[in-house]
Amino acid sequence: MNEIQIYVGYTAGVLGLIPFVIFIRAMLRGTSRPNLAGWILYDIAMLMIVTSSIALGAWQAVWLAVAYLIGQSVMIGLSFKTGYFTFSKFDYAVFSLSILGLLLWIYTSNPLYALILNVGVDALGSLSIARKLYVHPGTEDRGAWTLCLIISILNIFAVASFDISNALYPVVIVIMNILITALSFRRAKDTDVLANEAMDRGA
Repeated sequence: MNEIQIYVGYTAGVLGLIPFVIFIRAMLRGTSRPNLAGWILYDIAMLMIVTSSIALGAWQAVWLAVAYLIGQSVMIGLSFKTGYFTFSKFDYAVFSLSILGLLLWIYTSNPLYALILNVGVDALGSLSIARKLYVHPGTEDRGAWTLCLIISILNIFAVASFDISNALYPVVIVIMNILITALSFRRAKDTDVLANEAMDRGA
């Protein structure tokens, strides 16, 4: 690891806060309706990813995850008023998977289990958002997700070595951001607009 990688990691962390400003603005304007359940899953998994990455010594690329943890916590607070709340059996199963990672870490004293399982949880949370975008096009801010994608690609250059401890989360988050960003550019048809309005009413 060299000093350039360290500064790239810091830069990615600082820039990682910017998309949340866009998300929050879109929420306040009513142009984005986030699923509170998805963001809670994100935040729990992100906390586990941050702590397990630091325990594994993979701290140089963890600052983006720290930024996400902060931004997502704010999003959760705002989602109680501007978003919608749907916890499914899938959400509960994913939450259980995150807790399992923590228990395995405690039992084995190996944080790698927590990292792997919670990166999986984070990926499943991303797939939940992707599914929402597929069913309800136009309910996420495409500019914010595009910026998330660019920053996550930048964060790859902060990875000290491409082993599972250092590279798993940075690589997975790029893949997930590609998927969500691509779906965010889908245009809502008339029937989709009606479905989105029904979703906003809690129907």
